[in-house]
This record gives sequence, structure tokens and C-alpha cells, in this order.
Amino acid sequence: AEQSYALLACCLALVPRWEAVDEAVATTLKTDVWATRMSRLEGGEEGLFDELFSYGCPKFVTLVEDDHTQAFRAQLALFMHDVRARIAAASVASYLRLYSSISLDKLAVLSGEEVSVVRQSLMSLRSQSQIKTVPASAAHNASASATEGTFLSYDRIDFKIEGDIVRVIDGADAKTQGHGASSNYAPFFASALQSLDVLLRGETTA
Repeated sequence: AEQSYALLACCLALVPRWEAVDEAVATTLKTDVWATRMSRLEGGEEGLFDELFSYGCPKFVTLVEDDHTQAFRAQLALFMHDVRARIAAASVASYLRLYSSISLDKLAVLSGEEVSVVRQSLMSLRSQSQIKTVPASAAHNASASATEGTFLSYDRIDFKIEGDIVRVIDGADAKTQGHGASSNYAPFFASALQSLDVLLRGETTA
């Protein structure tokens, strides 16, 4: 259980979707020692991300015997790369909540970074905050194209970059335009269950 809490704490610090977490679990993470850890994670303490991932991650399976340490180090490096990218993007994203639109130049001044760095942070944030949903018709069609589906944002805020202007999509606008996690949980899980059903039926007939 503690290992699961360790990994969940890392996830929630990077993508704070507390409403999707069971109330009892959320209460545990907001009290005692976990509350302190969550505060440190949300503050961007890389060492704690490293520590909790190392403690909570499962053993990685490799094709080479006795090569688990190398596999672990490789996965840890990938995880920490994503953590650093998310932390860097978080400061930029915090300013987006204050505007409906803002230029990259102004965003760069506010965050104290170069425009190229801000643009890269925004692209990183966007790529890490989207999930692809597949239509039910495609889920039941073995010949459907792998490119079918729509990318939806599961972060609290979504945006699009038009030239040098960042357009922010939030709240009610996000829901009406098909963005935001709250309106997309059901279609996503329905699609996943349909895909699983197709796989299970395929194995049965085989």
C-alpha cells in the first residue's frame, strides 16, 4: 500500500486531479507524513520524486538476465526527465490561469525565460496533458486506422498556440469545446472497455 501511495503522490503532484481519487485515499495523502511529502513534491523537490519512484516502482522485466538494475536506472532517468519538464512547464502554466490570451513575449517576461524556452515548455505541457479517445466504431473494427480518435486534455486548463499568441481554454469553454477531463472520463473508459471486450472475444474464438 505504501508503494502505491508513493507513486500516486508523484502523479498527483504532477497532475493534481484530486477529484478522480477515492476520498479515503485522498484523505491519507493530505494528512500526517504524506501531507508533508505532497507539499515538497508540489514545490518541485526533484530528490523526493527520485526517492518515491525508486521505492514504489515495480521490478522491470528485461530480456537479459540479471540486468534489472540497468533497466531500473533507464526507467528512473525517463521518469525524472518528465518530472523536470513538468516542473519547468508548471511555472509557465500558472500564468495562463490569469489570462484568456497572452503573447509568448509577455509570457516569457513574466516567467523570466527566453521565448523559445517558453514555447518548448508549453508544447511539453500540452503533450503531457492529453489523452487519445477512440470512437466505439473504431474500437470494434480490427481494420480501423491507428490514427483514428481525438486528443482531449485532462488538465485543469487547456490552450492552443496561434502564431505568437496563446489562447486559453478553461472552465465552461473547455467543456463546450470538448476539452477538460471531467466531461471525458466516461467516453474514455467506455472506449477502453470496448477494446478489452474485443480482445477477450478474439482470444475466446481462437
